[in-house]
Amino acid sequence: MPKRATRLNRRSFLAGMGALAGAAVAPVAVFAKTSPETYQQTALFMGTIVRIDVAGAPASLAEDGVAKAFAEGRRLEAVLTCHDASSPLGVLNSQGSLADVPQELGAVMRQAADIHSLSQGRFDPTVLPLLSLLRTSREEGRRVDAKELAERLELVGFGRVRRSGGLGIESGMGVTLDGIAKGYIAQAMGRVLSQAGLASYMVNAGGDIVASGVSSSGAPWRVAVEDPLHAGSYPCAVSLTDRSLATSGVYEQVLLDGSKSHLVIPASQAMADCVSASVVAPDCVLADALATAFAVMEPAKAVQLADAIPGVGCFLLLRSGASLASRGWSA
Repeated sequence: MPKRATRLNRRSFLAGMGALAGAAVAPVAVFAKTSPETYQQTALFMGTIVRIDVAGAPASLAEDGVAKAFAEGRRLEAVLTCHDASSPLGVLNSQGSLADVPQELGAVMRQAADIHSLSQGRFDPTVLPLLSLLRTSREEGRRVDAKELAERLELVGFGRVRRSGGLGIESGMGVTLDGIAKGYIAQAMGRVLSQAGLASYMVNAGGDIVASGVSSSGAPWRVAVEDPLHAGSYPCAVSLTDRSLATSGVYEQVLLDGSKSHLVIPASQAMADCVSASVVAPDCVLADALATAFAVMEPAKAVQLADAIPGVGCFLLLRSGASLASRGWSA
């Protein structure tokens, strides 16, 4: 099974004004079965292990396509990251405006706006100032002061981002696309593989998965979701063919008190009810963003929203040990 990643930059989005899916890295929340007949390569970027499996293709063709896919993934990471001061988002966050918006960044911002609306504000990319505060509090070994928290919450609100004539944010605000960019990049890598003549493949970017065609056995790609509170336990598995899966959950340390959770309610600093949210969707951008939102929503409302979106299904593991699945989830 792939190793867990260790960089702090994953699923960092506020759920409306009520909950936080926090500043930890991509959890390796899935385990995908492959066979010796599958061509496989891994690489480390986006703060996680990215793996590509290709089935039913000559090794030379698979090798060439995979190399191109990884190159595209790294190119897009440089465009969409907020962790590099010289990146477009780095410039936006430091200067408050960005006149020359790369096409890919503009596309992801539009999709982020759509999902922000779809999730009724649960998915919000302007949570970066709050995450910075929580990260600092963890490093200093203290809980967040109520006044500090209120001040940072005032800086959160995706509706205040200017998206016409470039990008603009108000003083003190910050944008991170960590809860959607990985899905976008995985989807783009899949397109590169398809353009290279590969029909059956799986891109696994630290739990954000794009699956096309079938595995080398001729069956759909099979992926299991790990229980974050019981390492090595996989309470659910799903078959994927021409679909995507993303998982968000408490696979890393909490920012506030060191317990194993990074999903917290800012107003009370309590832990969220959901410990893992997995979403299947027609594309990985939607799956990625919804998994982020569902992980910090009230579980019943997350299932209700999943049921209302065509082609979407979700599976939620709760802190109590119970689980919930929407009608669109099929194991």
